[in-house]
Amino acid sequence: MYSLALPIETNRGRGETRSIGPASVTFATRASFMPGDAVRFSMTLHGIEIFCSGSVHAVFAEGVLFVVEASIDRYDFGHTKSGPSNDAP
Repeated sequence: MYSLALPIETNRGRGETRSIGPASVTFATRASFMPGDAVRFSMTLHGIEIFCSGSVHAVFAEGVLFVVEASIDRYDFGHTKSGPSNDAP
């Protein structure tokens, strides 16, 4: 796992990653999750959007936030509007 703070968009709202690994992510959000929930999320790194899906393994309350540990079972890459484009000049 690598400690990395990135904005994250989930199927239940926004948050911020705490750490990311090759097969899992930990993020903080105001949205409530339960262990076993399916989760879809996306993150942007260097103009590349990463679309992921997985399942929630653990949830911890931290003040008004929930810290969610989830697997990354599938992922795909795309470009953001502000990132690289495939359009030729």
